Amino acid sequence: EKITIGGYPEVLARKPNRRQRWFDSYLHAVIQRDVKSLYDIQKIGHLEKLFQVLAAISSESLNFSRLAKLTQLDVKSVQKYITALENLYLVKLIPAWHPNELKRAVKQPKIHFIDTGLLCALKHMNSALLLVDRTQLGSVMETFVCSELLKLLSREPSGYRLYHYRDKD
Repeated sequence: EKITIGGYPEVLARKPNRRQRWFDSYLHAVIQRDVKSLYDIQKIGHLEKLFQVLAAISSESLNFSRLAKLTQLDVKSVQKYITALENLYLVKLIPAWHPNELKRAVKQPKIHFIDTGLLCALKHMNSALLLVDRTQLGSVMETFVCSELLKLLSREPSGYRLYHYRDKD
């Protein structure tokens, strides 16, 4: 239940049947108000599709070329849109860990939503559906853990960083 509700205070105060409507209007406001006014984005209509695709691949390695094909945008636009979403604290790119810093810089990052309530709303998932469809639980749980770690790290003055690890196996 905690995972599917997320952490927005406005959502926590709402009844379960009103949460999806709040997330829908929140996304609409972010796209129309924040993204449109803060970033020079021409194809604002493609942003909703990008949100849907990002929700489907949350906690996976990010392939900009694949995203460009799926959203019918060019790679530079996808990168610009994701940077905007990251600056608005909606998603977070987690870089790959590698002992060699040069290799670390070229490996694909993973993408996570900052709030799992927003992620679940985009996927139209509630706690009952998440328990039934265990294939979705893994990626949503990983995103939840990542967002909780990001909250903890934001309070640490020591400058810890979060990475994901993947080897050839």
